[in-house]
Amino acid sequence: MAGVPSPDAFGEALRRFPRKRNKKRVVAKRERRCRSRGEKENAMKVLSLLPRSRFTESGMTLPETLSLHFLPPNGSHVLIAAAESAQALLLPPSQPYVDAFCLERMPSIRFIQTTGAGFDSVDHLTAAELGIPVSNSPNMNASSVAEYVMAAIVNLQRGLAWADGEIRCGRYAASRAELLEQGGLELRGCRIGLFGLGNIGRAVVPLAKAFGCSVAACDAFWPEEFAAENGVERMDVAELFAECDVVSLHCPLNGSTRNLVDYNLLSSMKPHALLINAARSGVVVEADLARILAEGRIRGAALDCFADDGRAENPFLSIPAERVLLTPHLAGVTRAAFGRMLSQALENLERVLVHGQPPRFVVNGVLADYSD
Repeated sequence: MAGVPSPDAFGEALRRFPRKRNKKRVVAKRERRCRSRGEKENAMKVLSLLPRSRFTESGMTLPETLSLHFLPPNGSHVLIAAAESAQALLLPPSQPYVDAFCLERMPSIRFIQTTGAGFDSVDHLTAAELGIPVSNSPNMNASSVAEYVMAAIVNLQRGLAWADGEIRCGRYAASRAELLEQGGLELRGCRIGLFGLGNIGRAVVPLAKAFGCSVAACDAFWPEEFAAENGVERMDVAELFAECDVVSLHCPLNGSTRNLVDYNLLSSMKPHALLINAARSGVVVEADLARILAEGRIRGAALDCFADDGRAENPFLSIPAERVLLTPHLAGVTRAAFGRMLSQALENLERVLVHGQPPRFVVNGVLADYSD
């Protein structure tokens, strides 16, 4: 239309005569930016070996009081360099491993927090010698692991995952005939043995009872009241493996449990028995378990953790899927559980670094003074 300036003309006019800016508003905005930048600079530096994606997937908002720096596992020297001026380490529960070599070269680290019940991702004994507390995040994924245990038992007793794979390969009739010949087992009436009656072991008990199972357990720190209230029978290690239909491992990895489950102990199990390991791979002598499975001495095993994680030399890859269920250390990793673990870990970091309070859930006996 004649006489109406084009949009380009309006833009040119705005560039020539910009809107008058409110100086007070601009100054206030700059002050806010500076204050925010200063708060970030003053925030306590925490080096996280967990990727940022773990936090976003769990819907976690990172606290402004902590300055989290995310580092992928790149070796000792990279870790040592990245930890310069960091106040704390935030680690996965099992790997990668932060050893004495690293800890002795991180003078600014004064607290280490893991995001799970496990804490074998760090040399906690060396940390204790250096006066560095190590804390875990206990009891946040107990229900998730307990659900995994029951699911693994049902899968192995009925051959569910194996049957699915066979059917997809066009062997419907053959797989059905083999399962019928073998005979599926029921959970009802089984005796489930728990090697470890801590938070996770206790979470298994009501689920097992709901399926109609009886429960026995072995634990050096026997919870008398819980066991009495829930009808848990006390056994020693030898009795547990010899008399239970299922043995589920829920113990930490330490000097007394490493390589505890060996050929002799496995040989004492019933022919139809199952072994469930959702604890740590080092508790079981894997070559012995592979041999027991290959010989058909027990019905099967579910392994959520094993040393050779899916590589060609893994001895369990050659064992038929109807006898062994392999999962990539995810028994306790649900979105809800991981969110709870991260929340507890971050709260503990803030407690120590921001509020100057002693850490909770210390696993290596170091109770340092953070009041200053």
